Amino acid sequence: MKLPRDAFDIRSIRNLLLASLTTWFFTCILYSILSWLIEPLRTHSSMMAFCAIVVMILSLLFILLLSNYQLSSSLKSFGNLISYAFLIYLSTNGIQSVYSSIQSPSENTATVQAELIPFLDSRPWLPPAGMQKVIIKNTNNITQLTTDNYQLKNSLDSAVARLESCGLMTDSIFLTAIPTSREIGKGGMFRSEVVLAARLDKSYVKNVSVNESEIELKSGVGVFEENTGSLSLKSRNLNYKAVIELYGKEQEITTSDSYKIIQPFIEVSSQAVNSLFLNCGNQLNIQVPILGSDYRPKFMIDGASFKYGNQPGKITVLPTSRQVEIDVHNAGAYIGKKSFPVRRIPAPRVMPFANGKPMDLATGIPKSTSSVSLSVHPDAEFQRLLPNDANYRVQDCEITLISKGQLRGRMKGKANSNVSSLTKRAASGDQLKIEIKTVLRKNFKGDIEKVVNFYPKFFLVTIK
Repeated sequence: MKLPRDAFDIRSIRNLLLASLTTWFFTCILYSILSWLIEPLRTHSSMMAFCAIVVMILSLLFILLLSNYQLSSSLKSFGNLISYAFLIYLSTNGIQSVYSSIQSPSENTATVQAELIPFLDSRPWLPPAGMQKVIIKNTNNITQLTTDNYQLKNSLDSAVARLESCGLMTDSIFLTAIPTSREIGKGGMFRSEVVLAARLDKSYVKNVSVNESEIELKSGVGVFEENTGSLSLKSRNLNYKAVIELYGKEQEITTSDSYKIIQPFIEVSSQAVNSLFLNCGNQLNIQVPILGSDYRPKFMIDGASFKYGNQPGKITVLPTSRQVEIDVHNAGAYIGKKSFPVRRIPAPRVMPFANGKPMDLATGIPKSTSSVSLSVHPDAEFQRLLPNDANYRVQDCEITLISKGQLRGRMKGKANSNVSSLTKRAASGDQLKIEIKTVLRKNFKGDIEKVVNFYPKFFLVTIK
């Protein structure tokens, strides 16, 4: 190889500097690219492979740049070739020295930035010793962190496996209560769902209790019920406690709650307003709204007989005195009392008919009348309220023929009577007197009673 004669003139020095700058620039670019590619490997051996690749690429660039100055090849020019290569080395190292004096990277950024190229310590083709130490140190730290993370993961997996093996499926356990209401009427039933938030195998739950009373859990949920019948009208405090056994140790989980016991309000509805009818089937609907589905009442009644209906609170009351007292109980607790006055049944009206038509008492009846009937009409309001108790009939009556103030004939009659024997003997202007003797009423039970307050008691009609 033979160098040109002008190898060391000004133009050749310019070419030398250009070759050195080009080598330095491409080394920076290649270093950045290779660092980005192999950084995820995080191993010392990978960094050494990186250094080898850099050396190979720099050597290739060096040869290519020198080839621009080759005129011919000969063993005599080998020394000159080495000298020229040394000049490029020195020039490139000088450029890096200038760059380093302008911007010197810290050890903390040496491994993640491409600012530190392998030209420090006058060794442009190999990574500097300081950089290698940082790489090795950080690599060891990363390796240690990886090991620690792996051990931590194994520990967590082991802990989860131990929890699952004993039935614990969550990382927290707490006890909570969900009451159906915060206010319970006296005599009602307080209910709350007691939930153990973690799902535990039944064998690991020692007991769950409320105010020292143990309850049963099903799938982690239990129902606590408390009859308020014997409790005072005040706030009731509840203490919930769950005892579980994990890893041979008992643990207590507690919470608290409260509810208020209040005096229930009795609500009554009936056909009649604020009163009952004597000896009638008065239907009452006695409700205590606050008790809800827990309302299953028992009644004690003075002054009447009664029977229960087909729904809680519905009863039929048959008063036998002028005042009825109803005591309401529920689940053994006394709820309250309701009082009702009792009134007599309004008097029914008896109406006469002649030959099936309403009798006109003012104009009279014809001599040809052969039959007289009597119909009993109940009070309209009473019939509307208690239709099953408004059934009346005339049991018997007495019919008399009167002529000029003198009795001319008499007969016993019923609701329907044939009066031909009297009307045939009658003369125009004579009168028939119809006196009602007995009126009967049948109540809702089918019992018959005698009515004394009907009207009118008799009829007097003229025969035309």
